[in-house]
Amino acid sequence: LSFQRTALLKADDQDGFRALVHPDFTSVSRRALARRDALSRDEHLEMLDSFDLVGLRAPPIVKLVATRGDMLALFHLQMVTDEGWTTDVLNLHQIDETGLLRHSISWDADQLDEATTELDRLWAEEQSAGD
Repeated sequence: LSFQRTALLKADDQDGFRALVHPDFTSVSRRALARRDALSRDEHLEMLDSFDLVGLRAPPIVKLVATRGDMLALFHLQMVTDEGWTTDVLNLHQIDETGLLRHSISWDADQLDEATTELDRLWAEEQSAGD
C-alpha cells in the first residue's frame, strides 16, 4: 500500500490517493519533535498537501522493514527537501479487509524498538479478535 500511495503521489493523483484511505482513518505521530494525537483522514491528507509548502520532494524513498500478516506493515521513509535536507521516519500502516489504509503511526527512525513493539501488539490484537 505504501508503494501504491507513493506512485500516486509521484503522479500527483490526489483523488487516487484519497481513494486508498479509509473514511474513518486515523494518523498518530510519536516522533520526538512532531508528536500529535490522532488526525482524521481529511486532516492527514491536508498535512500531506502542506509538504509542498515546506519544500519536501514527493515521493519519499520507501523501504519495507517488517510485516505481520496481510494487514500490518512497518516502513522506513526518507523524505528530502529541495535544499537536500533529509528526514527519516518509520511508519506503521494498518489496512482493513478491503485494502484501505485504516491507521498510520509514525516514529523517528531511531525508535525501531518502539515501532516493532507496536507492530507486534497490533498483530496480537488482530489475532485475538479473529479467535
